[in-house]
Amino acid sequence: MPSKLFMTDIEVGGLEPVTTASTIDLECKFSPDGLTLAFLSAPIGTGNFKLQLYDVAKKQVHAAAAVDGWIEYLHWSRNDKRILLGVAGHGADISSGKGAVASKRQDEHPLPWMPDVRSTKDEFRRRSLWIHDLELRTTRRIPTAELNIWEADWCGTGTVAAVASKRVDEGGWYGAALYLIDVENGSVRLRYQPTDQLGLLCCNPSGTNIAVVEAICSDRGRVAGQLLLVDPVSGDVDRVWIDKGDVTSVRWRNRDQIVLGFHRGFETAALEYNSVSRQQTEIWSSGKFGSGGGFVRPLPIGNESRRCAFILEDYRVAPFVACSKGRKLTKTELIDAALGETVKKWVRRVDPIHWSAPDGLDIQGWLLLPKGNGPFPVIMHVHGGPVSHWHRQWLGRTSHGLTNLLLLKNGYAIFQPNPRGSSGRGQDFVRPVKGDYGGRDTLDLLAGLDHLVKEKIVDSARIGVMGGSYGGFMTSWLVTQDQRFAAAVSVAPSNNHISCHLTSNIPDFKEIFLGDRFDNPGGKYSLRSPVMHARKVKTPTLNIAGALDACTPPSQALEFYSALRQYGVDTAVVVYPQEGHGVQSFPAILDYAARVVGWFEKHMPSR
Repeated sequence: MPSKLFMTDIEVGGLEPVTTASTIDLECKFSPDGLTLAFLSAPIGTGNFKLQLYDVAKKQVHAAAAVDGWIEYLHWSRNDKRILLGVAGHGADISSGKGAVASKRQDEHPLPWMPDVRSTKDEFRRRSLWIHDLELRTTRRIPTAELNIWEADWCGTGTVAAVASKRVDEGGWYGAALYLIDVENGSVRLRYQPTDQLGLLCCNPSGTNIAVVEAICSDRGRVAGQLLLVDPVSGDVDRVWIDKGDVTSVRWRNRDQIVLGFHRGFETAALEYNSVSRQQTEIWSSGKFGSGGGFVRPLPIGNESRRCAFILEDYRVAPFVACSKGRKLTKTELIDAALGETVKKWVRRVDPIHWSAPDGLDIQGWLLLPKGNGPFPVIMHVHGGPVSHWHRQWLGRTSHGLTNLLLLKNGYAIFQPNPRGSSGRGQDFVRPVKGDYGGRDTLDLLAGLDHLVKEKIVDSARIGVMGGSYGGFMTSWLVTQDQRFAAAVSVAPSNNHISCHLTSNIPDFKEIFLGDRFDNPGGKYSLRSPVMHARKVKTPTLNIAGALDACTPPSQALEFYSALRQYGVDTAVVVYPQEGHGVQSFPAILDYAARVVGWFEKHMPSR
């Protein structure tokens, strides 16, 4: 879908267009002096992002840098003269959260007979660092041949800090470490080797402190965990403890103060942390709003303490720009209010709920109720991950949101549980799913349904389940473990962990979350694979996949479909030829939503 960049004055509001809606534009950042806006732009459907510079005074855009690959992110130097560019080679994998497909050149048109060749090297996938010099009008690559750079930021004037690995494949990210790199000669120094995964790297303006978040992660780009401060000279690590939640965004306001995005159970928050005094200050928090794009990401405004901007939303409230000053919040509407009213018309209520797992652990989730009186037919929607979570996100966006909205319109309740392993409640809540994928998290979900039935909110004869990625696996897994489900829709699943490990671009994920090896006969790879339990299934199951998915290849949906057919289960499989990990583009989203709603209406009618 095309996008359009705007600027807004946070004091008086209003929107000033920067680009037209003929390309996809993202990653926009002002130079420190505020005179130039740098952003990335690509023709629709290519993903071939290039650097663009917008002169604020002249209101003109021009292309800046030619690089060998596509640009993923950018960072201005402190003196406005250079821009650090993170560049992925053509053929590098896009992360699972963005589709898990291999990128290609815009002008790449291979002959029909040419094979797809892979090797243990695959240098064309390498991610590298480049510097665009605005004064010299040159763009050069930093010579870091031995490292694959996943994230980087300026750490002073002649050095960058980077999250990097020796491996170039997507799975290499799970073992990435923190390095310092000299921008002139490319020499590297290891600063920190994590136990889990690293992300959200950000250095303070003077280059004397590196902030990074360490967390157990399912997917690159979706990091929520504990804040670390690393001394770039000594490598000493200061672990910052913030209770009952996970850090989801890191931005330095000045040399000593950091603005943090934070999720804490049902709450979304913005915090400020002083690296010298170690004082934590809550800028703003709310149980009424969440954020788009997965996690909240507040942006500091100037040097004034407690002032920041972010994008917020709710299930029934369209995204808006919010600015805090003290604890006061002002907002600028971005989407036609009439569209938001349409969403509200079909959703009667959204309730945060709690229940106890069989071992007594408190589990949380959301219940979206349609118009009318219960008990309602209910669809349990399991999120991806497993390290992710449901929070307040507008229903007018994404295939998930649109599908849920249509289900609510048709009279179904939507149950969105956050079982153990979900983010937003600290790493102690996440860690139990590591090595127990499909274990106690399964019981958490079933206990949530028991709670809703006991409270007479939902109709026990009309319970459905759906989900994508981890939610797709869990949907397939649940119908092999419990007979209560009247219908199921499994999207982008891993149904045979052995074959998925050997065909996925992130086999490391399986080893982490199953805590086993694929070649262990009778181990978890086999015991926790839904396809190995297909004989137990009675639930009509729709299987959906993207043909280009490198994370959970479409063969995973086909395997479960074929296994269910062997046992006479009512089943179908749908493979979208131009989609990757999940359905993310139009008009496929509309087709997807219609098929999902139709499947539930067929097997568990709402009325």
